[in-house]
Amino acid sequence: MSPSRAYQMIDAASVVEMISSTTVDEIIIPATESQARELAPLLDQPEELRDVWDETLQRTNGKPTAAAIRDVRRDRAEASVESLPEPEPAEPAEPDTAPPTDAPIPKASAPQRRPIVDTFRDAALTAVKDIDRLSRLLTDDRWPRNVTKVAPSIRNDLREALDRLTAVVESLPA
Repeated sequence: MSPSRAYQMIDAASVVEMISSTTVDEIIIPATESQARELAPLLDQPEELRDVWDETLQRTNGKPTAAAIRDVRRDRAEASVESLPEPEPAEPAEPDTAPPTDAPIPKASAPQRRPIVDTFRDAALTAVKDIDRLSRLLTDDRWPRNVTKVAPSIRNDLREALDRLTAVVESLPA
């Protein structure tokens, strides 16, 4: 098992443990690792994790899927950005203190970004899924007949991706 896969499994187990530690007698826990993996980015926000899980159970009538969890997370993230208070309008400037017409126009503030830990974890999990998919293609019965058609066009792209991934891994503390 690869280290990244091991971390996925550890995160999934942590999610199940967090949900099962709720005081409710009859609690539904994620039935699959993919469901738990969708909740893993919320491990540092236990209350939000439980709220997302509860909302998913409500939306799916107790039959959650990984996609449903992802949809709830996305909807809740969008709702939290939309619920930010509107900035109060600035009071008009006094005529003698008005900025000159050639003054730079202030830039609008950017929307709140997702925590980088969540973004990084999601990107890493997506990369792992893509690599798993490529590995499975190697076992496809059509692969031996088509490898010479694929190799010239994709070999350099895969080497470039490997170099970039290696740089990311090396930038992480041990």
